[in-house]
Amino acid sequence: MPSFRLRTCVGPSAVPAAVCVFAIALLACADKPKVPPPEEGLPQAAASALDAIGQLAKAGSKMGSAATDAAKFQAERRARGDTVAMTYTELQALLPDAPSGYKKAEEPGGSSQTVGALSMTEAEQKYVGPADANGKAPTLHVKLVDFGGTEGAYAMFAMPMMMTIKQEDAHHRMGTFSLGPPDTWASEELNKDSKDFWVTAITRYRYVITVRAEEQSSDQSDMVRALAVRLVKRFEGK
Repeated sequence: MPSFRLRTCVGPSAVPAAVCVFAIALLACADKPKVPPPEEGLPQAAASALDAIGQLAKAGSKMGSAATDAAKFQAERRARGDTVAMTYTELQALLPDAPSGYKKAEEPGGSSQTVGALSMTEAEQKYVGPADANGKAPTLHVKLVDFGGTEGAYAMFAMPMMMTIKQEDAHHRMGTFSLGPPDTWASEELNKDSKDFWVTAITRYRYVITVRAEEQSSDQSDMVRALAVRLVKRFEGK
């Protein structure tokens, strides 16, 4: 089965356009009635199709509700005069200290972009752990993006993660899940062979947080998820 990824970082590995188009199409399902459960004895293929339609309707309804909440959130921001992304130095201040067993590998990166009335900012930090007997050192990469002045770009990243997506095979596992905090959605991906693990969270209809663990000798999914939650909480009220 072909694989698609939900890595929502800015650049070449952004969310595939096909996934975003698919998500947009789901909005048409927002107000459709729920599909009744298949009748007993219905052929499996038909039952599966009905179940899929029901899932699409549910996803469309959820995204429609989120769109309404996002519009209200953005209106409140505009009323306060908060219409642009924060500076990259302000965003860098929200980067975490080195997790236990890691140290900063380099100075934090960051940049701000403005095109007309649109603005966005990003900040990132790489951390490195002690090398193993083979000389392989585990790394952790954190990236924060503020789409404070670019609502359309944020929506492109947000919509796929508001869907319920699960996919797994012998080498990979990926899907969307709930991190817990309000107005927050997330996706994750695990490479079972390399132990590389990514979590991307979107929060407050504005921010995108990516935590990526690579060159790991064991599954670090719990650590990565916990760090993503801590970062989400740093944006509360912002």
